[in-house]
Amino acid sequence: MQFSLFDCRAGVTRPGPRDTEPRVSLFASSKLSAGAGPLCIVRALAVVGLLVAAPMGVVAQTVGDAPINLAYATQSTPIYGDVALKQQIGVMTPGSPISISKDQGSDGQPFSMDGWFQQGNRNVLFLGEGKRIVMASLSGSPAAFQELGETKDEYDTVWVHARIRGFIPPKALTRDQATVWQRAAKLYQSRCSACHAVHKPTEFTANQWPGILKIMAKNAALQPDEVVLITEYLQTHAKP
Repeated sequence: MQFSLFDCRAGVTRPGPRDTEPRVSLFASSKLSAGAGPLCIVRALAVVGLLVAAPMGVVAQTVGDAPINLAYATQSTPIYGDVALKQQIGVMTPGSPISISKDQGSDGQPFSMDGWFQQGNRNVLFLGEGKRIVMASLSGSPAAFQELGETKDEYDTVWVHARIRGFIPPKALTRDQATVWQRAAKLYQSRCSACHAVHKPTEFTANQWPGILKIMAKNAALQPDEVVLITEYLQTHAKP
């Protein structure tokens, strides 16, 4: 059962479009309803305290008892299933957002990553349902896997919302995603303008860019890691 921050009337609301189970809510408009039970009230007070303690617009999250923060891969980075970074299970793409805890292992940084798998294929984790912006390619089982729900896109393809956990080298991370995209934009401008005027990222959709860049990459003599970096940049900033 999932807990929602809003609409706590009798205690249980209808599932949302991406939910697979009822949600227990905490608020109804600006106040709790008369039918809210003691557990609901306790949860509401806890969330209010959390909101007050957190910066404006930011709600702290936790993994267990440890607070987590957003970080981003600076380049194509190996993902491991163990803290010693011995068992590689996949590769994370540049700019991919992950949640990390302050508790770092002896070698690897624990992380969690939320994304979408196409139903029946757990080898590629995408940033959003229906948009094939790759966050991670998996060749092995993550340290933990959790299904969060599912939905269908306009073509009736089923997408599974999931969370994976694993370990990553700490030096491969940055807290500033903009630096990753600045590096990608500079590379794109310098290497892809020799033959023609550079296309703006918004000229094509996220799903169109990989095929287009595949042709351009050969002419620009881009290395595989450079292709991945530029592709992620163009898809992330593509036409909606």
